[in-house]
Amino acid sequence: MGIMSAWVISIAGAVVLINVCEILLPSGEMSKYIKGTLAVVCMLVMLAPLPEMLSRSTDIGELILGDSAVSIDYSFVDYVNRSKAEALSESAQKSLEQRGITGAKITVTAKASAEFFVESVFADLSLASAGGLSAQQLKLEVTAHLCGLLNINSGQVTVHV
Repeated sequence: MGIMSAWVISIAGAVVLINVCEILLPSGEMSKYIKGTLAVVCMLVMLAPLPEMLSRSTDIGELILGDSAVSIDYSFVDYVNRSKAEALSESAQKSLEQRGITGAKITVTAKASAEFFVESVFADLSLASAGGLSAQQLKLEVTAHLCGLLNINSGQVTVHV
């Protein structure tokens, strides 16, 4: 627990305790003196951690978060990247089917980078029917189509016929 959160909790506890004491106090001449004393106690609770915080150099993040560090769950990021790569694979297969190339198996490999998401694309056309295109024409057409669809260069596409 950080210094700041412990400080806020102690202030809240003191305020609750002082309110309970005020409720239990009888009304009378001594009531205003006891309330004044409780107000001084509340001020001391609020000011108690200040000398320690001012005497040492502390990081603002340490004051707020304490000793715990925020960490990133990379397994979730990997899951999202795999899901996106699978969706891109399915989209590419459907796009090829719309162009008349059926039976192609597209596999998109992803990497977690800010610049590029698609690392490589593998297209297996061994069972594909291309409607009369030769193997070389099929390879060139699929490569060009995948490059345009996924916004990648031809070096990232491998086509197996």
